[in-house]
Amino acid sequence: MPPSHLTEIVQGIAAIDKLHTCDAVLSGYLGSAEQGEHILRYRPSGESRESAGEIFLRSGNGSSGKKAVSVAPGVAEFHVRHGLPASDIIAPNLVELEILCEHAVNNVEEAVLAARELIAQGPQIVLVKHLARAGYSRDRFEMLLVTADEAWHISRPLVDFGMRQPVGVGDVTSGFTAGETASGGNAAGGAGTCDRCSLRNHGDHQSNAGI
Repeated sequence: MPPSHLTEIVQGIAAIDKLHTCDAVLSGYLGSAEQGEHILRYRPSGESRESAGEIFLRSGNGSSGKKAVSVAPGVAEFHVRHGLPASDIIAPNLVELEILCEHAVNNVEEAVLAARELIAQGPQIVLVKHLARAGYSRDRFEMLLVTADEAWHISRPLVDFGMRQPVGVGDVTSGFTAGETASGGNAAGGAGTCDRCSLRNHGDHQSNAGI
């Protein structure tokens, strides 16, 4: 997709007078750094970062599981130099978290600290979509949602899909989280919206959350 096509889509929404109804920008996988630059040109409803809607940037720099991800040249550098400071929420997996913070992350405590390193550079929320080897248990699917003051550990049973790994789980999780925060809700609630999902404040008591 030509990068300019993204801007043309926004212009088309504006042409039908619906741009004012947009509360957030949720990026997907970037095919080039230039696509990312076009995404960052648009911020919903507001002239300043404080009065505007949110930008939710998914990383897409690498794989933390069995699925390999091919990343175009320059995309990882774009996220580190430009995407991270401009984003309100960023959702890396473990490998992408290590790329963004530029050091290894070996456990949950280190993941919280790494996420706060990123928060110091711009985002208000970091959602680590898959803790993988840095999680508490290898038989659970674990995520981590971190703000400057709180950290939420999200866990559910890990289902073995064999050779047919599900595709789009990160998109669904990012969509729930972006939708919840854009509508004024709690980001932890959006990320924890799953069947039989255990959501707990890191270092605090555990409670169940889900539908």
